[in-house]
Amino acid sequence: MILGTVLMFVCFSPALAQEDQQCTPTLDNLPECITHHSGDISNHGIYNSLLAKADAAIVAHDRGQINTAINILNAFINEVSAQSSKKITTEAANHMIMHAQAAIDDLQ
Repeated sequence: MILGTVLMFVCFSPALAQEDQQCTPTLDNLPECITHHSGDISNHGIYNSLLAKADAAIVAHDRGQINTAINILNAFINEVSAQSSKKITTEAANHMIMHAQAAIDDLQ
């Protein structure tokens, strides 16, 4: 992502039946994004796994372990992709993947 450019994406979860929200796709905001889409994830274990990966990526980043954070985010993307249209709605999966990829792009 180009420095100085802030991308805003609309987070929308029909299952949450709430107004559209704006979120900036950063690593620190990924847990909030997952929580926002909790109604779109039909398996609590998958929800917990995604939150754990997001938290682990943040911790790795905070320790200066950028490659580890990127690897964890790639594992997050793989898990979301595998569950898209199964245990995660396609729309929510696409948004969370976009969010994680934007975080990776910022770290590189």
